[in-house]
Amino acid sequence: MTGVGLMTFAMLILPVSDGVVKLLSDEYPILFLNWARYIVGAVIFLPLALNALRKYRLPNSQISALSGRTVLHVCAVSLYFLAIARVPIADALGAYFVAPLVASTLAVVLLKEQLTRTQTVALLIGFGGAMIVVRPGGSTDVGMLYAVGSGIVFGMFLVSTRRASQSVPALVTLGFQCALGTLLLFPVALYFWTPVQLQDVLMIALAGGVWAIGHLAIIHAFRHTAASTLSPLVYLEILGGAGVGYWLFGNMPSAITVLGIALVIISGIVVQRTAFNATAT
Repeated sequence: MTGVGLMTFAMLILPVSDGVVKLLSDEYPILFLNWARYIVGAVIFLPLALNALRKYRLPNSQISALSGRTVLHVCAVSLYFLAIARVPIADALGAYFVAPLVASTLAVVLLKEQLTRTQTVALLIGFGGAMIVVRPGGSTDVGMLYAVGSGIVFGMFLVSTRRASQSVPALVTLGFQCALGTLLLFPVALYFWTPVQLQDVLMIALAGGVWAIGHLAIIHAFRHTAASTLSPLVYLEILGGAGVGYWLFGNMPSAITVLGIALVIISGIVVQRTAFNATAT
């Protein structure tokens, strides 16, 4: 239940970071803002990670695993941004939500986790709710291929997070992710370099801080709970997105969107009850 709670918290707050980035995207390139989020995360958590390394010796095998995990995350985010540059965000999200399906399948195949019938039903309910909310138009544009690729890679990222969380302290994992992500995206940031106005520095810091805290919660969640249990909770990001959209942009969900959100909530409740029953057993 600790893992479920942490994952739920992360999925509900991460859209706050995305909403702030969207607010700033009229003034700054969105890929530049993504790099800035990594910078903020590195400033906050890299010193804590280095302090944690005083008590923990990071094996070379773990360095390779953490590097691969970070590359997966950078690729997933970059592909998603390439997608929304070419197709409507709703269509891109519809394709992106293949991630929980990919993560749950890989968790069974690679991590030998058990996916119960109840969890499978919850996964399908959440996916159906997500499809109702985003209502993808079925475009065959290359942007949709980018979005599908983003979802596949993010599903792999979730599984790699579960594997890393079993042996590496959470602060080390996040600090490594922020530092390496900053370096990997630096050439992109140079290409899109834009001077930041002083009044926007706090907004960027807010976006980066919330993003980093959300990912710290995800890492801790996977330390406590199986990837096959947590993956359906990715759909809860829709709830956070709907709330942020209304709060920042005044976007009121339609009746059909409310129906989809209700299915997502049902999916989350089923996952939580399954995890609680398994723990009690």
